[in-house]
Amino acid sequence: RTHRNIVPEVTSVIKISGAAELKEGMIEVGGQSSGTFGKSLAEGGGSSFNIAALGGYVFSENIEFRGALSYNKASGADGSGGLVAGADYLWPNRRGPWMPYAGGGIGVSFGQGSDGIGLIHGGVRYFFNDQLSASIEGKYQFGFSHIGDGTIEAGVTLSYYFDHF
Repeated sequence: RTHRNIVPEVTSVIKISGAAELKEGMIEVGGQSSGTFGKSLAEGGGSSFNIAALGGYVFSENIEFRGALSYNKASGADGSGGLVAGADYLWPNRRGPWMPYAGGGIGVSFGQGSDGIGLIHGGVRYFFNDQLSASIEGKYQFGFSHIGDGTIEAGVTLSYYFDHF
């Protein structure tokens, strides 16, 4: 007589993260750290470190208005700051946790002389769940008095999204 052990097949689904979807009216709070290798495209050499507090408002499925208050410390120089407001275009991904984006903004720098500043950036966000995301981005930041003399930076952001009040 032959005995067969019948072991039921057990399958489980572990949901690591939700789909990358933001709803109209959500508010973002977060922080960013970025760095550059080179004082500017014209000068070359040196490096800098930047930290920023971020805030945003999801206007629609594809548009988020964002603002940042930052502090920058370049090697061999005093620290400076900046305040930038802008917008991002979002490419929602309902099947996975990744969301690409691109955007820009304008603002003012303060510290080592004030100047109007412009910012162009793009990156990708990874959503751990419906509210928490991390992103990596590249950006080009320049002063309006020297548009061709900007810096190229790489940054990492951690953000939390919540429904509006």
